[in-house]
Amino acid sequence: MNQELKQKVYQLLIDKIDVDSFQEYLFGLVEITELKSDSLLFELVDINYKREEYKKELSNLIKGYFTEDELMSLEIYERCLSLIEIEEEKMFIELDELSSLYIRRDFSSELLSNFYMLNVEIDNLEIGYNLLDKEQIIKNTREYARLVIENFKTYKEKKDWNNFMNDTVFMNFNYMKGDNENIVPTKIENRSFIRKEPQSNSNKVFDFIKGILGLR
Repeated sequence: MNQELKQKVYQLLIDKIDVDSFQEYLFGLVEITELKSDSLLFELVDINYKREEYKKELSNLIKGYFTEDELMSLEIYERCLSLIEIEEEKMFIELDELSSLYIRRDFSSELLSNFYMLNVEIDNLEIGYNLLDKEQIIKNTREYARLVIENFKTYKEKKDWNNFMNDTVFMNFNYMKGDNENIVPTKIENRSFIRKEPQSNSNKVFDFIKGILGLR
């Protein structure tokens, strides 16, 4: 219940659900759960959701119950759900946000590295250095998002967020694959050209090209 409750809290914070739906969910839990004064549920019920600043209060509250990795995992999950539901053009906004999370995590997540490189391919489309066409990028992105969603369901039971973001299943996903062939076999060394610092879009593109040509 606690993990599901946390997920609902996060959905409210990012406007995935509205206040009325969230409160209805809370009251449903109160009816079937012993309400303890030192619990997350108690503190959530105690918030006045009619006040304009309720989100600030909610954000401050969850810092004591969520780890940084957990919050990031929830964000990844919600963005992946959006990736397989929304129209194509809006997909690229979500993909860019997931790519930014990779930078925020100091380039240390196998899960996010594939989103980063798919986003690089989107950048490459603009200058004509792409190895995949737009349709294939979209297809690979949605396929990968579904893989992430399935693994999230497993890891949320374990609450093992660090290993969720570094599972070998993500390393083995070929983000450059075509419909009928593996364009670039996915191996650890193929990721060696990813820089360990934030980059502009142009720098990402040139580093990508250097990696393909073996110049790094």
